[in-house]
Amino acid sequence: MKYLLFISLLFFCSAACTQTQILDRQEICWVTPSGQDSSLNRYVYISIRTPDNPQIVNYTNASGQLVDVSAGGQFFMGYCHCCTRDTLAIPRIENFSVSQPVLNPFDPSACGSSLTANVYGVTDTSQIVITLDSSPVTFTYYAPTKSVVATQNPGTGTGVHTFRLTVTIPAGTTFQESTFDCQ
Repeated sequence: MKYLLFISLLFFCSAACTQTQILDRQEICWVTPSGQDSSLNRYVYISIRTPDNPQIVNYTNASGQLVDVSAGGQFFMGYCHCCTRDTLAIPRIENFSVSQPVLNPFDPSACGSSLTANVYGVTDTSQIVITLDSSPVTFTYYAPTKSVVATQNPGTGTGVHTFRLTVTIPAGTTFQESTFDCQ
């Protein structure tokens, strides 16, 4: 009985300690059915297990109030009255974020993290490179939302680690990096 309880707790902890969803904020220009522009934030859950099926949570205005968009209209990436980011002459990285490390209480040397960002100007995934401590990391790119997600499962090891996202298009290169500490 004790062994069964121990195995059950071990399974539960490993499942609970693994990040399976990411809440992504996206800047949206909503042209209402009446033709008025409204800049919104769209919040979307992206599941690591089913990345091709993001779920929209809600929309908020600049004051943080919920907005009902069920009346329809058109949606464009980016706030209204801004230039279209995909037509800029340089690549852009926005909303770059590296999660707090995920630690395994049964194996303190096992540690992992994830990176999320929005990239603009990209026309092919080969223009995106993500590294962890200078080694390439696999990632998922969601073209409709311009989102990129990379998850480094526990196993990174103790110490300070650096995620780096580099975007290279014909007009130029940009990068952002951040560290996380697995103590």
